[in-house]
Amino acid sequence: MTVPARLQRNNRPIVAHFDDQEVLWWRVPAKWSFSDDPPPPPGSGDWFKALVVETFHWPNQSFNRSSQSEAADLLIGQDPSQCSIVRFPVSSVRTIFTVPRGEGIKRKHQNQYEVDVEHVPLETNYAHSELAIVKNGARLHSGEARKVTPPARNQIAAGIASAAALEPRP
Repeated sequence: MTVPARLQRNNRPIVAHFDDQEVLWWRVPAKWSFSDDPPPPPGSGDWFKALVVETFHWPNQSFNRSSQSEAADLLIGQDPSQCSIVRFPVSSVRTIFTVPRGEGIKRKHQNQYEVDVEHVPLETNYAHSELAIVKNGARLHSGEARKVTPPARNQIAAGIASAAALEPRP
């Protein structure tokens, strides 16, 4: 597998700023492909929301950012027939919201979530970026998926689904 020079880090710095309209590309399994069926149009909420809820690696799903790569870069080293690529703008990820803690009438306390994207370049993928979730002031890391509650996952997924679209096959 040959990695294009544009994807190699080569000591380039982290680019922390993401424009709201910058596109994030996410490789998904073939089960989310469409074979001969036309893909759902951008913002087809239920379809894309199910995709996010079912397949995200919580709390730090990875993406490639469009300012540093091309959509087809996600297929390097992959069997393209086994993958699809979903695109959505950074603005669909960025959010701050609260969800109740607990169940029933004791739901007085709230969990606050702040969601954004971070540039986390790899040596062979400078465009690599990750979902960044802060819950009640603490950044969540790998292994803390259970701390992203189902209502929070649904809220995040709804934001992304509102603007997501399937990238045409290269």
